[in-house]
Amino acid sequence: MKNIKKVLLLWYMEDDNFGDVLIYDTVSSYLQKNEYIIESHEVGDSALKIIEHANQCDFLMFAGGGIIERYIPEIIRKFDKNYNYLQVPYGIIGFGMGNFDYSNFYTAISFWVNQAEFFYVRDEKTKEQLDHISKSSKVIFSADCVFGNTNIEQYAENIDKALIKNKGANFRDLPYKDLTGDFDWNEVNFILQKIGCNTIIPDSSKEISQIRINEKPLFMDQTQFYSPIEKAYMTVNVISKCEWIVAMRFHVILVAALLGIPSIPIMYCPKVRYLAEQLGIIDLALETYEYRNISEKINILNNAREDYVIKIQKNMERMRKKAQIMFEEVIQYLDRI
Repeated sequence: MKNIKKVLLLWYMEDDNFGDVLIYDTVSSYLQKNEYIIESHEVGDSALKIIEHANQCDFLMFAGGGIIERYIPEIIRKFDKNYNYLQVPYGIIGFGMGNFDYSNFYTAISFWVNQAEFFYVRDEKTKEQLDHISKSSKVIFSADCVFGNTNIEQYAENIDKALIKNKGANFRDLPYKDLTGDFDWNEVNFILQKIGCNTIIPDSSKEISQIRINEKPLFMDQTQFYSPIEKAYMTVNVISKCEWIVAMRFHVILVAALLGIPSIPIMYCPKVRYLAEQLGIIDLALETYEYRNISEKINILNNAREDYVIKIQKNMERMRKKAQIMFEEVIQYLDRI
């Protein structure tokens, strides 16, 4: 039997964000099945606190997701300056980054990439950015971690598709209004009700939004006694009962794909565009300023639903295999330490 090793997972732990929680659950479940002990830390904490915690473990893993958007956590911004304090190796999996100007932090980001034991990203654009910044071939285009989630499948096994009548809506407040503008929320609500949306898909207990369906708020928090992971799978269950969804959140769209459910993606940031391209549904996607065309996209989807379902399943399997290979290679590396 191999020696048990302790891995520190670094991820966004705040606000019970649906995607971040699923990333953590996917990665931690996979490592635990392979006999690793898991601890976790908030990626937005101070760099020295993170390093202090990491040094009490055997390995530091940046557990995927959009760790770098407009904001860059201190652990990455100052990585080159604090690296000498880190006494354990580290790696990155399922990482994605935004489309902002990071030129002031090229030195730190390049150092972060090149000193890593492995560096897996979830989309080709992120790889292109990091290849340019790091001037190396370290970065590997793989997949989002949640494509490797095996717990979600159970929600797809016991569903009678013929009985599904729900139509889901997942919206969030726009985070970069200075770049994208904002929705006319009254009009959005009118459109969603007109196309028959009857199910709200929550993704964060603290998410504030102005979506109303039948005058009900987006998230009525009746889940205060549940853990973040339990809440995340409650949301998975809500998605599983939908015929189709109109969604903004990256991982809501991804989970729907894993469940064989087509989406109308609202591309409020580049990562949603990349995911829509990976799933083969970019022709169903809308920019934020195109939200008035939701009805047209629903008509396109309804007229070729089976074709889209087949396309999504084919592309989803391709990404699932990429994620599986990533996890297998990571485990092989950890076993060699």
